[in-house]
Amino acid sequence: MRFLTATLLIILIFFPAVSQTIDFDIMNTDVPIIYGEEGFIQRITEKTGGVRQPLGLVLSGGSARAFAHIGVLKYLEEQEIVPDFIVTNSMGSIVGLLYAAGLSPGQIEKAVGDVNLAGLFLPAYPLHGGIIEPALMSNLLYRVFGELDLSELEIPFMLLCEDLITKRQIRLCEGDFYELLEASYALPFYFPPIEFREHILMDGGVSNILPLAPAYDYTNQVILSTAFYDNPDLKLRNPITILNVAIDVGKTRTGIEDIKEFNPLLIRCNVESFSFMEFDAVQELLAAGYESAEKMKDEISTIGKNPPGEGLLNRRVIVNQAMEETIRNYQYQNTIFIKHPFFVITPGVGMNDYPEDPIYLLDDLFLYAAGTLRTGGLKTSLAVGGIWDLYDSNTWTMGTQLTVKQNINNRLSAGANWRLALEPEEGREMVKGSYISGNILFTPAADRFLQLDLSTVMEISSPVIETVEESLFTGQFSLSLNGGNEGNEENAKLPSSDLDAGIQLKNLENGAIFSNLKLYLPLSKSFRIKERVFTRVPLWGSTEVDSFRRDYFRGGVEGEFKTLVFNSIQLDFTPKDFSPTFAEVIIWKKLTFSAYADTGWFDGFEWGVGLETIAIMSLIGLKSFQISGYAGWQGSARSLSGGLFLNMAM
Repeated sequence: MRFLTATLLIILIFFPAVSQTIDFDIMNTDVPIIYGEEGFIQRITEKTGGVRQPLGLVLSGGSARAFAHIGVLKYLEEQEIVPDFIVTNSMGSIVGLLYAAGLSPGQIEKAVGDVNLAGLFLPAYPLHGGIIEPALMSNLLYRVFGELDLSELEIPFMLLCEDLITKRQIRLCEGDFYELLEASYALPFYFPPIEFREHILMDGGVSNILPLAPAYDYTNQVILSTAFYDNPDLKLRNPITILNVAIDVGKTRTGIEDIKEFNPLLIRCNVESFSFMEFDAVQELLAAGYESAEKMKDEISTIGKNPPGEGLLNRRVIVNQAMEETIRNYQYQNTIFIKHPFFVITPGVGMNDYPEDPIYLLDDLFLYAAGTLRTGGLKTSLAVGGIWDLYDSNTWTMGTQLTVKQNINNRLSAGANWRLALEPEEGREMVKGSYISGNILFTPAADRFLQLDLSTVMEISSPVIETVEESLFTGQFSLSLNGGNEGNEENAKLPSSDLDAGIQLKNLENGAIFSNLKLYLPLSKSFRIKERVFTRVPLWGSTEVDSFRRDYFRGGVEGEFKTLVFNSIQLDFTPKDFSPTFAEVIIWKKLTFSAYADTGWFDGFEWGVGLETIAIMSLIGLKSFQISGYAGWQGSARSLSGGLFLNMAM
């Protein structure tokens, strides 16, 4: 009985019931429900003065491909054309809502270019109906626009969703901006549906990728921008691909029928071969949208000019200031101050042995589920799972980890981390080992070309809570020029560098100074040279320094040495246009092959040569993880060497 009661409580907490007081007949599912129509019509009339035909703009769905609409808007504004109202659904709504709320096409382009969009979406257990949590995106936009209702946008706006309860189309011209933004792209399975009044809303694009008919209820002059999907390389024997394409068949066919019926001014964006989750291709998508609109210049020239009004221009000045501050906050330390607190449970893999991991004293693999609460500048997370000891005992133990991070402002943050390895077996200590760390991070400067960080980290490891086995204090500065080229495709053609340097104090006694310099020299679109020089030398209290696994001298040299110096040079080859997918759920973003030569002085000369491979993949284009491995010959030891690493912080 107690178990049944607890189960019911869990269901009520995580799957709350929704009122279904709306009366409806199944035969009326083809009749839309409209909210805020009267105000919508009134605002359109005010814009046109009631003397000219309103100009409607319809932006289709298309997932990541919908970013092509930014280019279309950019071209239209260059021709001094601003729509009198906008109708959208699905991912087209993100672009449309940002535009109607006051951002210019150039400002939208800057926002999506300067912000790591993938970092705004969190993988999550589907407690609320989706495997991705979008709350960070909404909180980031709140910092730009503040409290906002659909009925208050500078350009009258109609958003189309589908209701899971009534099975009717819901046309929305009023309601909370952020709530309905999340509803607009709530693609089933991927994003959770959103409760609105007595409805449960999902992406309106599941029934029709382009909502033309609603626009023609208010005008006979409509521009339609599409982002269809027609990828000939799909493997149509994969069950997930079959499901995605099956959904696409109906909504695309309906959209094509509407185009033939209404005959709008059609801008068919040349993005149909892009994956539905290629969020890394924003600039390519935007350029394709602009070029597609430019090809329709003769037809567009027949539309009367309607330049941005004074109200819209004034709004852009106001939101631009807020947008630049918000982007700076995010660029410095990925800072998003949370207005609306949220809780999410995410899966995770933590491996503290990959090259240049910021943690020195841990060397295990942690598979976990983490519950995270975000509010204001505070992030608190409790993770529970299994810990695999990679080197000492090669055994699994239970583990738990508490992480707290407080962003004090956009440049300064502090955090703490406490991990326990547990062995709840009879006759053994409950706590097998513990690890505690605290850190302070200050970022004086950051943008897409340069970042400077100052940080201090204190790490303590112990076999039991009462004793200290080893401690390490690290104080360092980190400087990246041109983003170090790592993951920064825009700057990949530029020479760049990363430098980490600082002091370390082991067990509060032995001091050392270290530096880690990396230089990147692109040779072509696919080839580059990477040079790395690392040093660690004693300062006081000892004549020797430690070598840690994370220092990453391939071949693995551990122990204590008088001086630790090594140099690595490698030639990287990254094939372009290589992005295979598994049903477009797992997307292979980047694959790099390297030939390397390492030399080092660890109280004696060491050298090694070999090959390395790095694969960067993502979950539906949003959350990335990296797998790398190397194999080579360690000359001094006259033996083969190799390693396999996983970096998948969730």
